[in-house]
Amino acid sequence: MAGYSFPVVRISGRPYERGVQYGTAAASQIHNTIEAYTLIFKFLTGWEWQDAQHHAHNYFEPIQQHTPHLIAEMRGIAHGAGVSMADIMALNVRTEIINAARARAAKECTAFVLPPGLTNDKHILIGQNWDWNVATAASVIILEVESAERPHFVTIVEAGLLAKCGMNAAGIGLATNAMNSSLDCGEAGLPYHVILRSILESESLAEAEDCVLRPYRASAANYLIAHQSGQAVNIEVAPGKEQFASTTMITDSLFCHTNHYLHTQLPFNDLVPQREPDTLLRYNQFMALIHKHTDKELTPKTLANILADHHNYPSALCCHSSANLHPAEQYATIASVIMDLNTRKMCLAQGNPCAAPFLEREYASFLNQHYS
Repeated sequence: MAGYSFPVVRISGRPYERGVQYGTAAASQIHNTIEAYTLIFKFLTGWEWQDAQHHAHNYFEPIQQHTPHLIAEMRGIAHGAGVSMADIMALNVRTEIINAARARAAKECTAFVLPPGLTNDKHILIGQNWDWNVATAASVIILEVESAERPHFVTIVEAGLLAKCGMNAAGIGLATNAMNSSLDCGEAGLPYHVILRSILESESLAEAEDCVLRPYRASAANYLIAHQSGQAVNIEVAPGKEQFASTTMITDSLFCHTNHYLHTQLPFNDLVPQREPDTLLRYNQFMALIHKHTDKELTPKTLANILADHHNYPSALCCHSSANLHPAEQYATIASVIMDLNTRKMCLAQGNPCAAPFLEREYASFLNQHYS
């Protein structure tokens, strides 16, 4: 697999120092992210950027309480990029801001994990198509973090945000899906992207689970977490604590997740299927395509072909935008990622995987810390 990829930003040191490096290196992309969300927030919520900044302040205390080092890092990002801390806070609670106005759910992501018993080389594979607003596509970077206090990690993320999907030196791999429930109202709690970052800083699968289940969460989301040992877990959540979380252990079977809840006994309403019915079609299509292949055929290349599928075009696994829609309504697959947690290899496509070639990146030497 060969091709091109996103800008790469590598940072190291203590939290504030890392943030300054991040903000400085990705300043132009961060300004694009702010511009994109100014447009998106206005269209979806009716809020001006200043309204988003004001609402984002509600999340300062929960972040400070659970992950104070990330407050320091966000201050550094703001300083390095020449923007305000309020700007960076607003970016990192973009999900909660959209939910606060009870805006309709957006299209976002098809995630999967294949345990070792199902793959050609007996490695565990995890990844996803990331479907999101095309205005943010120019903001996406590869962020490589050498942490002084936690495992090193790599994440594919919109510039200015703390994390998205990725993998770390402790053998953790992460894929994720946005969700939307009747409990989502933008209340204060630990934000989605802060939880994603905490998972990528975890030293074990158990610690990663705890990052999702322990705090009071601000948003609905799905967290698909795997470990190089072959174990994996999927956690569907709504705002709140343990009573609004459903955990599925994954040991020897394929697992796929889109943007609706797979658990049916819910103490709240799942708002996505009626608003965005393609979530059901994408789930069924991925499962159908995977089951056409034998174990010997399940390789990153096979997965890349499946992620490029156009059934139910344009709202397919490989999602395409429509020029007839308002720019804030245009969604497409802006990145595809397939991670081998045993070799620490990441295959990435920039944009629609039907057209963009995949680039294989080697992270064995970068993710070379040792964890038991």
